[in-house]
Amino acid sequence: MDPCIDSMIARFYFHLVSGHTRIADRVGLEAREDAVMSDAVFEVIAERWPGTGDGSVWSGWMVEVTDGDGRILRTVSLDDCL
Repeated sequence: MDPCIDSMIARFYFHLVSGHTRIADRVGLEAREDAVMSDAVFEVIAERWPGTGDGSVWSGWMVEVTDGDGRILRTVSLDDCL
């Protein structure tokens, strides 16, 4: 596989979710897919949603990472970011 293709930059969206509450990310961030699919996603989340590392506020919340077509690529617990 071509490493240039694997590291292409695309726009991803990071929606905050807790139960039936959803804060949609309508702007997104450009990032490499390998960063979004690895533990580096926590840095990307912190860039997109500053302050989400505050466990007293965001405990129990999740981040749904989606692509430009709205497909959920992964779900990450903000508790893991703390």
